Amino acid sequence: MRGKIHTLRGMVPVSFGTPSTFGNSSLEQIFSYESADRTRGWRIRFAAVWVNETFTTTGGGDSRAMLNLSLATDSLTEDGDPPDVTNPATAQAWQKVMSPEDNRTVAWVVQDYQNRDASTADFTIPTSGMSSQAPMIVDFERMVTSQLWIAAFGISDGATVELDVAYYIELEQVKITENESILQFIKGRAQDVTGV
Repeated sequence: MRGKIHTLRGMVPVSFGTPSTFGNSSLEQIFSYESADRTRGWRIRFAAVWVNETFTTTGGGDSRAMLNLSLATDSLTEDGDPPDVTNPATAQAWQKVMSPEDNRTVAWVVQDYQNRDASTADFTIPTSGMSSQAPMIVDFERMVTSQLWIAAFGISDGATVELDVAYYIELEQVKITENESILQFIKGRAQDVTGV
């Protein structure tokens, strides 16, 4: 029997840095549940993200941009702030923490965008179209029991720009035992921390 379906939707700012700055990181909490009732959890049934702010005032010519984004059941940093990306090693370390190797992550996507020049402003479009590029790969076995975060890494070969990235997530509410809840809670916390 299917549980009740809830949706989360909204926008988070994501910074796309230039190669000379090694890209930029972003981290935002989008869901928080605190209760003494530990018998409630949510499975992610579908998740999609896309650049919503398609018109920018940066100018500067045609370029490409890449967005690497994941959903996580815990903050991927100790303080909840995105890490400073200052060199290739810190850029690679952040992307590794965002990968399936880290047990806190539950969904992933990498997207390619074209920034098209319009003299005094640019517009941003998904290279392969929104319907094929927006859906995320989701680990359906994992459950959200307390938090959900969006972690992102953006890089552009044009100017550094901050764009609003929209998200739409379908959560199925499920009844679980306290033991299952504790197990999912532990699985959703840092088991493979690499010290970003």
